[in-house]
Amino acid sequence: MAHERVVPRIASKCVVSGFLVLALLVIFFVPAVSAVFSGDTEHWLTQADRHWISTHPVITIAPDPAFPPIEYFDDNGEYRGVASEYLTLIAQETGLTFKAVHCASWNEALQRVESHEIDALPAAAQTEERGQYLLFSEPLLIFPGVIITRQQVDQDLSLDDLAEMRVAVVQGYLWQEFISRDHPEITLDLVPDPVTGLRKVSLGMADAMVVTLPVAIYYIEQEGITNLRVAGESGYFTRLSFASRNDWPQLNAIVRKALANIPQSEKDAITDKWINLGNTQHMSRRTLWIIIAISAVLVVTGLGFVAWTITLRRQIARRTATLRLSESRYRGLFEGLSDALFLETLEGKLLDVNDSACKLLGYTRDELLSLSVSDLLPEDASAYGPHQIADRSVDDAPLETVNRHKDGTLIPVEIRGRMVNIDGKERLLISLRDISARVRERDIRRVLHQISEAANNADNLQELFPEIRRILGTILDATNFRIALYDKENDQIAIPYMVDKYDKYRSILRGKSLTAYVVNENKSLLLNPDEKKKWTNAHGLRPVGHPAKSWLGAPLHAKGEVIGAVVIQSYDDEVVYSEDDKILLELVSDQIGMAIERRRVADALRESEQRFRAVFDSATDAILIFSVDGVITYAN
Repeated sequence: MAHERVVPRIASKCVVSGFLVLALLVIFFVPAVSAVFSGDTEHWLTQADRHWISTHPVITIAPDPAFPPIEYFDDNGEYRGVASEYLTLIAQETGLTFKAVHCASWNEALQRVESHEIDALPAAAQTEERGQYLLFSEPLLIFPGVIITRQQVDQDLSLDDLAEMRVAVVQGYLWQEFISRDHPEITLDLVPDPVTGLRKVSLGMADAMVVTLPVAIYYIEQEGITNLRVAGESGYFTRLSFASRNDWPQLNAIVRKALANIPQSEKDAITDKWINLGNTQHMSRRTLWIIIAISAVLVVTGLGFVAWTITLRRQIARRTATLRLSESRYRGLFEGLSDALFLETLEGKLLDVNDSACKLLGYTRDELLSLSVSDLLPEDASAYGPHQIADRSVDDAPLETVNRHKDGTLIPVEIRGRMVNIDGKERLLISLRDISARVRERDIRRVLHQISEAANNADNLQELFPEIRRILGTILDATNFRIALYDKENDQIAIPYMVDKYDKYRSILRGKSLTAYVVNENKSLLLNPDEKKKWTNAHGLRPVGHPAKSWLGAPLHAKGEVIGAVVIQSYDDEVVYSEDDKILLELVSDQIGMAIERRRVADALRESEQRFRAVFDSATDAILIFSVDGVITYAN
């Protein structure tokens, strides 16, 4: 199929004219053809088919929520599109009822049908991986995957031309599987839905997108994105079929027979209703040129001249209106992304920001526009300013730095920059992504590793506990830190070594203490200033005898048993522990418990060895101990 721009559609009008001529030639045959197929709709159902349908009357389906015009949910939550109308015909033929389940993404739909939570997918492309858990009908529709770029890219492209580029594809779509397998040199930018990918290409955050042709056309028209074009074909086609769970072969057989029983005229009517420019991929190149030639003859003879002129004028008027609306369309694209976006001059002056930037940093739009990105960075991160970002290659990994929130707190962010041309002037488009969760996870892995290393290096528990406090202090602020161990033999909870200003203090905790509660109940406990006293009284516990403002404890485990608790306390009004801190301490406490148990075993072995040596060294007789192979292992 020849490459074509999306926005100009004049050539497609010629094709439509040709279709009208051919339609006039066959229109009188449609009633006769319909009559052939309008008989009994159930004669093809076998007794076994009818029995299966009676025992499975409702089939749950999981449409792709963002795949128009093939299938989607409209603003009222109604399932619509080509696949929806096919299911209506299948329901009429079989008596089955199809119940649409709204999934958040295509990935979720695939996962739920694989686990048999959902029975079928109305329009799924067949791949080797999906064939392991799905059965497919004959293809309902066949479309090419096309390469979408900005209009500034004026050459025709194939996948071979996209090496080292950043190419957007929807996660879970077959384009991801094909490109990853056949073109590993292409950097894939996985997006949740087609419109996100098209917006990223439009804003220069991705170089291209591979997407199903009619889906691309639909979103480009709906979103009013005027700076994109079809730059080429991917070489792959999506063959969309009704796909059902593989443990129900009867459903697959019934749907296949129903589709074969539906007249082609009804199938064509559905396709013509929903798909415009996508129709041409069903034709051979020779047929397409014949239709264009017929249309050209009609134009030359003057039959279509007036219509051509009117259409052309309308196209010009439409383009003018589109240009007038470009600012509002740009705003829609700019605001539609979840990343914080900053548009600025190369001198660092901010020209525009989106709502996500305001939410991330706590400023109003006007406040941000009075600053620059470098103003929002702490002093030690000033090197990551606009000029350094602009000088980086597109292929470079994003920078990780921190941005300052309006309240002064620092937010870990991933920062990317891209040069864009607006009104003939070079601008810098910067995106910031909050990576707090990623940094927190990295810190947790570091702390877990350091605690394990400390257990190996410490000579005893007295050396291990201060090291654990030091390591834990890198991620949690604490005025007071203690580890309490459960003495199973005496049924007591003791603090053998308290790592704070009373570092030689030793205490036996009664069963009414907060620490004892954590150990006895085997559950974490978070108490903050407003609730600490009330909670303590409600549970009949002994009041806390220190000025702790915030109290947090988690049980320690080893070999599947509770061996004690780790407790941190804050005396600082500014340090109040949260539920996130509680989860963090729970994660770290398991590693602390294993470290303590490992150190305990090592201490016990060393103590046994010392007793052994003392006994044998005190003997007056010479004592030699041999291994089974005759080697002396000990001599007094």
